[in-house]
Amino acid sequence: MVDVIVSNAKKEPELEAGTKIYEDLNDAGISSILDDRKEKKHTYGFKMGDFKLIGFPYAVVIGKKLSEGL
Repeated sequence: MVDVIVSNAKKEPELEAGTKIYEDLNDAGISSILDDRKEKKHTYGFKMGDFKLIGFPYAVVIGKKLSEGL
């Protein structure tokens, strides 16, 4: 199970990259979820807290370094 976390889902490039990764994982038969919550209270820290609380073994984080290719 992989949690694909979009750090700031209000930024379209980050949301698009996260959605693409999520779809590619599912197409490859890898169980995953997409955390693209946009509400102000759902900050990166909040999303990481949920990731840890639920106990996902893996996370892919899409964030501000996306534009740098990282």
